[in-house]
Amino acid sequence: SDRKASVIVGKYIEKFDLESESAAAVLSELESHHGLLVKPAANYWCFAHKSLQDYFCAEYVRNSGQEIQYLKTHWANPEKWESLAFISSLLEDSTEFMDVLINLSDVENLKTFPAVGKRLKGATLMVKCLTQGSSLTKNSRDRVVRHIISVVENTAKLLEGTGVYPYGFVLGSNVQVGYYYIMGRRRKSTNYAFTPLAALVAEISKIKHRNINSILEESISKTNSLCSKLLLSSCCFMRDPQIMLRTYLQTSVTDDHRLFNGKLAEVAALIESKAPSDNDNLI
Repeated sequence: SDRKASVIVGKYIEKFDLESESAAAVLSELESHHGLLVKPAANYWCFAHKSLQDYFCAEYVRNSGQEIQYLKTHWANPEKWESLAFISSLLEDSTEFMDVLINLSDVENLKTFPAVGKRLKGATLMVKCLTQGSSLTKNSRDRVVRHIISVVENTAKLLEGTGVYPYGFVLGSNVQVGYYYIMGRRRKSTNYAFTPLAALVAEISKIKHRNINSILEESISKTNSLCSKLLLSSCCFMRDPQIMLRTYLQTSVTDDHRLFNGKLAEVAALIESKAPSDNDNLI
C-alpha cells in the first residue's frame, strides 16, 4: 500500500539525512526516473521486475549471514529459487552452499516417488545455481555436475524398475521427457517423480559448462540402465545433438516392447533432422 511503502522508504532515507516526510516524493522519483519501482494499480507498489526483488532479497540474506539457513528452509520452493541462485552467485565460495544441496537432493536408496520428486527439485535448483554463476573450483564444479547426473540416473533406474520407461525427445529446439509404460505395472505415484525429472533434464540440457558433455558420455558408457542412457544423452542435445543421436540409434529393447523401439526410432529421425548445435558459446 502507499502507506506501507512510505513508511519503509521513510525509515531508509533518514540514513541519508532526508526527512521521512519526503518518502512519497522519493517513491515518485524512483518510479518516474529510475525504473526501480512501479505502481501498476492505485495504492500498490512493486519492483519493476521480479528479478530485482530476488536480487535484493539475496543481498539481504547474504549480508545477514543466513545463507545456509535460508537454503535449508526454502530449497524445495520454486518461488525462492531465483533468490537462492543469486545468493549462490554472490558468495565468494559456493562450495558449502552446494554441499548442502547435494545432501538435500540425494535420491539414492529412496523407494517412494513423492520423496524422490522433492529431492529432484533440489537437483534442479543446483543446475540453476550453476547457470547463475556459482563460485566453484573446477573440481568442485565437476563434482556438482556428477552428482546432478547421478540423480537423473538413479531416478531413471527407479522408474524403469516399476515398468515406466522415460526417454527424451525434441520439441522445437527444447528437450522434453516422455515415457512408455507396461500396462498394469505403472504406479500412480510415479507422477510425483516424473514431472520434476522432466524439468531437471530440460535444465541440464541448457548448462553451458564445457566439461559436462564428457562427464555425461562417461556416465552413458558406464550405466546398464536403458532409460539412464536415453535421458543422459538427451541432456547433451543443446550442446551436441550427435551424442543423443548416437545413443538412440544404438539403443533397442526386447521384442516385447516393439512400440517403444518405434518411438525411439522416431526420436532419432527427428534429432537427425536438426541442425548441429553451436559449441562456441560454452564456458
